Amino acid sequence: MDDAFDIIDKHSTSFKRRATELAKQYAGGKVITVSEASRMLHVSNQTVRLLVKRGTLIGFIPGNRKILLFKAQVQDYLITLQQEAIEYGAASSKKKAWYE
Repeated sequence: MDDAFDIIDKHSTSFKRRATELAKQYAGGKVITVSEASRMLHVSNQTVRLLVKRGTLIGFIPGNRKILLFKAQVQDYLITLQQEAIEYGAASSKKKAWYE
């Protein structure tokens, strides 16, 4: 059972380290709210909050109740999603349709 806790601790430590590095990378740039990020990504506000909770996007609360995100990171995430969609589309176009 102790091994499981060690794995969780190592994961949380590496997660915190990665989040800190990303925050330093995007620090100093423009910040946006959850609603602005959701409009950029064409998803709901709740989806953006879930992405923050999962650690996909960095969100922080500077003294008030609004979650703020780094605009540059949201843009980079959007570019990554678009690239994945293009790669998936290219890979699936090489496959034959089920009726062929």
